[in-house]
Amino acid sequence: MKDRSKARIDNIRARFGARIAAAEAGQRDDRSVFLDAFATTRDQVLAPVLFEIGEELAQDGSRFAVERSESPLPSISLRLFLTSLRPSGHVVSFTVIDRGRGLEVLVWLEASPPPMDLARYQPAALTRDVVEQIVVDAVEQIFACVAELGTGG
Repeated sequence: MKDRSKARIDNIRARFGARIAAAEAGQRDDRSVFLDAFATTRDQVLAPVLFEIGEELAQDGSRFAVERSESPLPSISLRLFLTSLRPSGHVVSFTVIDRGRGLEVLVWLEASPPPMDLARYQPAALTRDVVEQIVVDAVEQIFACVAELGTGG
């Protein structure tokens, strides 16, 4: 490489490198803050509500599991086993997503018919009342799908 080109690259790094590094650091910090907020919300709000609803449904013999994942982004799900005809169960999930506009919490339902997005939230908006209402609505949808199909979907 020519000395002139090397000098130009050094100049470019000096002019723009610090701004790029600062922007990346800011994005990493924002991401860390969001993921920490989600972890807190998952542990203090989501998990207790999912367990309560699962235990309530288990009183009639239904089975449930609350599942956590950290990869690729964190999530927590309530898996309901209402019928032996659907061995994988039906799922209500709260999953961190990144669609290029920043992180969000996507709430989605996996039932028959196919999975569907329910809503998107910031962790602070996921209060106990909001989570309980979302999950109870999703449970109603799951029961309706199973009953409608008559085959356990």
